[in-house]
Amino acid sequence: MGMYFAGHLGDRLDLRMLLTFGMIGSGACVALFGLGYWWNIHHFSYYLVVQMMGGLFQATGWPSVVAVVGNWFGKSKRGLIMGIWNAHTSVGNICGSLIAASVLQYGWGWSFVLPGVLVAFIGVTVFMFLVVTPEDVGFSSTYDQNTEDIPARTRNKTLLGDVEDGLSESPQKVVVVVDSEPTCDHINGKNECEKSLEIPLLRSLGSSSTKTDCEAVGFIKAWKIPGVAPFALCLFFSKLVAYTFLYWLPFYISHTAIDGEYLSNKTAGNLSTLFDLGGVVGGVLAGHISDRLDARAITAASFTYCSIPALFLYRIYGSVSMRVNIALMMLAGMLVNGPYALITTAVSADLGTHSSLKGNSRALATVTAIIDGTGSVGAALGPLLTGFISAQGWNGVFNMLMLAAFIAGLLLTRLVVAEIMDKVQRAREHSQENYIS
Repeated sequence: MGMYFAGHLGDRLDLRMLLTFGMIGSGACVALFGLGYWWNIHHFSYYLVVQMMGGLFQATGWPSVVAVVGNWFGKSKRGLIMGIWNAHTSVGNICGSLIAASVLQYGWGWSFVLPGVLVAFIGVTVFMFLVVTPEDVGFSSTYDQNTEDIPARTRNKTLLGDVEDGLSESPQKVVVVVDSEPTCDHINGKNECEKSLEIPLLRSLGSSSTKTDCEAVGFIKAWKIPGVAPFALCLFFSKLVAYTFLYWLPFYISHTAIDGEYLSNKTAGNLSTLFDLGGVVGGVLAGHISDRLDARAITAASFTYCSIPALFLYRIYGSVSMRVNIALMMLAGMLVNGPYALITTAVSADLGTHSSLKGNSRALATVTAIIDGTGSVGAALGPLLTGFISAQGWNGVFNMLMLAAFIAGLLLTRLVVAEIMDKVQRAREHSQENYIS
């Protein structure tokens, strides 16, 4: 629930300040959880309240960072770039486990206090160095409209603004001179055909307003953006599968004989990280494919449907040998986490800058929060259901996961059909142009 609220704030507040506030608050809550070790606190209510507060602070993270990365990269390569960038989630999981384990011998409290201090320190670093948008450092926005309507023959005439030592402290403008005709009469040595045009340097050449001039998109309006609801519901079921593996895979491995032998809890935990490794590959691959095809829904649905036989094979043949288990586990991780990573990053950024918003990018955080927040409900539900279903056997758990993956793909059917029809139409137009030429 906190993520919905955080996304609403993210499109209305300075993302740098919001991230800093969230990280420092999150670090403080994690540290408070660990301090219960030294304070000798044994009340469940204390740890429950601290965890809930930590969850609220952590909810500011994902909508904000996706919005920042989306501000910097355009749509054409966004899938691949965000797929690579999204690997930080798996790297963070691994690093967090290693850091917590390294100090566990000194008392379990250190496993919370040390990561909490590190998170707060990174929050201060974000405050000092994060650049939220390209415009903040003088680059053009990735949401700038096409500049084809601006005449090509332009030249700098003068620079307006208070300039000292080559630096301007105010928004600068450039006055360009446009030659409207090939030949012009010159009177008193001056070209009478020249027309001056003032263009702000840090603003789109084809736009009359900046990002800050637009009003932030409301929560209900963001839900109505085409594609938001289907992808949000799809992520509900995708994260249900992914997080069930995240929380239950070590337990499943340790209680399933592999090549006739049961693994220790430590070995099973280490082995389960290969699922995350496959997920990293899947996120990058899904992003790259979606960029090449220019089809996010087709890519996400294809990965989701392919994960169904992968889950079935892992359940049936994962116990044959260690090599087969590892191979099938990484394959399942790639196909399960691929669409999950794609939807939470590139798809969220695309929908947050949808054409229906008419250039208004102040929906990025809200859209990301809606999609990932809805997915987080599934992430909480999946492990909970597994606890009840696994008591009757693991076949029921895998049947639930395969059904969830099928529903996730099914929810994208309308968008998949629309993308296919669009590609068929483009192919027809292209063939007609070739025929005419």
